[in-house]
Amino acid sequence: MACLILIFEVFCCSTSVLFIKGSETDPTWLSAYRLLLGGVLLLPAV
Repeated sequence: MACLILIFEVFCCSTSVLFIKGSETDPTWLSAYRLLLGGVLLLPAV
């Protein structure tokens, strides 16, 4: 399970630049949404 979480975290970090560059949303809001989604998805693992 820890390996899957690590892979998910690396995926989120590596795609963050693509989401920021390709989006019309303010980068601050986009990063907040991404962090919130990651926290919600990882909450059951805690």
